[in-house]
Amino acid sequence: MAAILIDRIRTALCSGQSAGLPALLEEADAAVTAAKALDTASWKRALDPLLSDEEIAAARKAGEDAAFEAERMAEAAKLLRAALDRFRADEEQDRRQAVYDDAIAKRDAAAEKLKAYPELANAIGAILEEVVAADNAVLMARSQMPNGVAGIADVDTVARGRPSNSLTMQLANIKLPALRHGAPDIWGRNQIGTALVPVFNPEPTDADEAGHYAASDRAGERGASGSARSSVRLVPRSTGEAA
Repeated sequence: MAAILIDRIRTALCSGQSAGLPALLEEADAAVTAAKALDTASWKRALDPLLSDEEIAAARKAGEDAAFEAERMAEAAKLLRAALDRFRADEEQDRRQAVYDDAIAKRDAAAEKLKAYPELANAIGAILEEVVAADNAVLMARSQMPNGVAGIADVDTVARGRPSNSLTMQLANIKLPALRHGAPDIWGRNQIGTALVPVFNPEPTDADEAGHYAASDRAGERGASGSARSSVRLVPRSTGEAA
């Protein structure tokens, strides 16, 4: 039994895995206890003056073997405890490495997709600018409607196919930040005079131009965007007008 247990312990110590080690450690501790008990009993028997020389020698031999087995199993248990701590630490490190690698892979994939954000945000900003400007034109036209025309619908009403709830006002409050650090928002309200008005400021998407801005940022300089900055004042809707 002891030889089989030692073989199992040897295999476990070489496995590099913590699974099964706690149970094996319990067996090793139990074997130590059993061997110590046998050692004590054997030496007690060997001291019996009624035994023959052969019986005394056999008892002493059994005690010595048991004492050796107890020390051997105690050393095995010590190695198992150290291996269990080491294997668990390695497994935890492997788990953390897997989490880290997964996070890096997801981050890099998302970062690659985020590079397309300026172009998409520029397209959305251009749409928002046109929508706000068109709605302003509609609001101005309502104050001077030609004869025979009952009213004029808003941009969002036409787009949705039904009367809407001030979608243009909501769109004007949207903020589309630039991807490049320190650059103005692609779309957002800016202070123009005494009013906060939505401003469309396209972010450069050309690789060379983006590299120029990055170099300027590193040098602590302020690079000129080279893009046309436009602002659109949102005219409040007059209540009671026909849509």
